[in-house]
Amino acid sequence: MKPKILAPKIKITEKATFISCANNNSYSNVEINQNPSALITIENTSFDSCQFYGIDFTENFVIDNINIYDCIFENCDLSNIEFNARGIHRCIFKNCKLMGTNFYTSSLSNIVFNEVNALYINFANCDLKNISITNSIFKGCNMMETTTKVLLLDNVNFNEAEIYKTDLTDVDFSNSNIDGITIDIASLKGIKVNSFQAMSLATLLGIKVV
Repeated sequence: MKPKILAPKIKITEKATFISCANNNSYSNVEINQNPSALITIENTSFDSCQFYGIDFTENFVIDNINIYDCIFENCDLSNIEFNARGIHRCIFKNCKLMGTNFYTSSLSNIVFNEVNALYINFANCDLKNISITNSIFKGCNMMETTTKVLLLDNVNFNEAEIYKTDLTDVDFSNSNIDGITIDIASLKGIKVNSFQAMSLATLLGIKVV
């Protein structure tokens, strides 16, 4: 039985704009589906129980030092956003772009990534707990000295991912693509792969399969 990923705790939200939220210095219990027409600075605050639809966070935003709790991001672009040393809990990212998004040293728990393009996403030195990734691109993902507890994968492209000093015991890669992956022996211990993947990984260890 697979562990349950806790859903965002969202009860009632009101439609709002980034300008109204910025004026009140509050991003709580709101639904936003329009991009701002002018530059918005979001810093030293939290997204709490929010829903974002079709937002391009790469345009007209300055984002710094924010935590994210109980939020849904759908059809959003968060590429190259810095979330260093942040707390991100009980969130859903659906059909989003997270290309080059940097979560370095952040704590992520109960997160769903569904149909996202997370090319070169950075999870180095992160604490990952209860993470579900499905039908997504994580090519070139960086997981260096990452702590993991319950990582559920289903049809994920991990081509050319770099994984070092990361405990992946019982993580099932068998229906994901790990071609060209770079991984150390410590991280290989206890992972689940299919027979074809096992042959490919053997070559990384200098083993010749005959």
